[in-house]
Amino acid sequence: MSGPFGTTKRSTTLGLVVLLPLIGAVVSDTPMPSHAQRQSWLAAVALLPEDGSLEPGNTSEVPDSITARLRAGLRHLHYGRFPRAMVDSADALTERIEAAAARPFADEWAGSYYYGNGLGVSVSLAVEPSLGFSRSNFGCLGLYELESGTAEWEGDRILLRPPARSSGHAKQTELLSELSQVRWGRRHYLIESSDLRVFCNAVNAGSEPRPRWHGHFFLKKGDEKLVVAGLPQVPAAFRKYLIAKPIGARITRILAQPGARGEASQDASAEGARGRIYVLIDAGRVDGLQPGMNLFRVADDYSSDRVTLEIVEDRSAVGVCESWRETPPSVGCALSSRDPFSAAFE
Repeated sequence: MSGPFGTTKRSTTLGLVVLLPLIGAVVSDTPMPSHAQRQSWLAAVALLPEDGSLEPGNTSEVPDSITARLRAGLRHLHYGRFPRAMVDSADALTERIEAAAARPFADEWAGSYYYGNGLGVSVSLAVEPSLGFSRSNFGCLGLYELESGTAEWEGDRILLRPPARSSGHAKQTELLSELSQVRWGRRHYLIESSDLRVFCNAVNAGSEPRPRWHGHFFLKKGDEKLVVAGLPQVPAAFRKYLIAKPIGARITRILAQPGARGEASQDASAEGARGRIYVLIDAGRVDGLQPGMNLFRVADDYSSDRVTLEIVEDRSAVGVCESWRETPPSVGCALSSRDPFSAAFE
């Protein structure tokens, strides 16, 4: 099944076999299970069927208390607060959408999309104009969100709404999401319209185009394998936030607070300053910078501080730096629109 669960159940079970006894031992002050015991339990659980159920298979060696905790843990991790029937319905809708999207002459924006890190956040979206959408968020502690409804294609946007109600209203007006269609070569991104500038910053930083499934924005299933060139086709109002090549700058002053027109109202000592620090830099609008853009501190350890620009003049700018380093930014620190942390994983 290609819904929000599918092949995750066996790995979830294996993880619970290892973790639940350890957590239980700490909480109840009982002896820790031995390595041999845990290996025996893992071998038993490895015989479970693909659906993750505990009924079949050789679980005779797993203590009843562990089996009970596994059953409770699996039930919570798989479905959370959602009824099994609701989950099955969402999975069935996802399969119908994927089948419709695979047909000849289907809308190119129909299909399955994903964003997340595969751990705490894993958001899946299946969308098709005639069938609507199904969206789920599955994380470490189970199914956090599950919703479905209608999907309206409106120009270069897709509007997600709850299921239509038979309430006599001419049209369902509640809007769950407004997704902008962003094409990048042969890739298809669906970006929340409120996050388009965030997406541009990610492109400038180098975290997009991503080479793998995981990321911060909805990308169509399989498109992560497609190589792209140039810049993505964002709406015209956001093109100014994209840059063709990295922009470099240096910090020229540390400010206590931002001043009018980018001038310092008061200088501040960088020594001991941590958290939110205002800085003046030696690059501005003529270099391609815009308010809301991010610059990153160039460092050798790849744990880069980020400067978000708030005031941009022709040849200077003021930004707020979020820094929690032992050595905060100082005058002369090099900055770049390219995140060295992203570059380290290319």
